Amino acid sequence: MPHSEKPWYREPMVWMLISIPGLTVVAALVTIYLAIVTEDGLVEDDYYKSGKEINQLLRRDRQASRLGLQARIVFPKLEGELLVYSTSRIPVQWPDVLVLRLLHVLKSGRDLRFDLRHRGNGEYHGRVPRIQSGKWYIQLETDSWRLLGTKMVPGGLDLRLGADG
Repeated sequence: MPHSEKPWYREPMVWMLISIPGLTVVAALVTIYLAIVTEDGLVEDDYYKSGKEINQLLRRDRQASRLGLQARIVFPKLEGELLVYSTSRIPVQWPDVLVLRLLHVLKSGRDLRFDLRHRGNGEYHGRVPRIQSGKWYIQLETDSWRLLGTKMVPGGLDLRLGADG
């Protein structure tokens, strides 16, 4: 029985040996692409200063708890006017402007900040653009207090924040 030699490109072992470095090159190119496109997180330089800032934030959280603050945020369906209805267990002087921060869970480069104007009786309003899908941390704050929460987008249009959970 004569032995017929197949050309090299018809041998499965050759393709298996070629595929290993080929897949490695593809994986390296994907890794390089992700490294270029993805935003890096920042490394904190001054830990002492950060610690002092954390104490300030905790002080504002305790102040919101002492006042018994609660807020209901009504998000627009897509984009438009956002409304905030805030209440307090004890009488407070509502500021002219509340700051609403939407902090993206994974990418700080997507964080948003909105200044909301007071309408009276603890009601605030402001315009917001379309918010990207995903999980967001919500901060409603002034210089003296802060309320926290989380929101999934898309999701319900209402979000309730309370100082006591």
